[in-house]
Amino acid sequence: MIRGGFERGFGEARDILSGLGVLGADSPIEQGINQTFALVMKGYDDFLAAKLNPQPAANTPLQDTSAAQR
Repeated sequence: MIRGGFERGFGEARDILSGLGVLGADSPIEQGINQTFALVMKGYDDFLAAKLNPQPAANTPLQDTSAAQR
């Protein structure tokens, strides 16, 4: 859902920039937006993977549940 909204907005922005003639193979603008797109997609993938396969926090101390503590 969020990814789809980003992809749609990104596509619209790309169309606008293309219409302005600022995109092309050697364009630093195109290189920058391609890198941004890749990083955002990786972020979505990492977020989804973390939600589907949560890992326990490494620095969280375990609680002592022994009777002496009660």
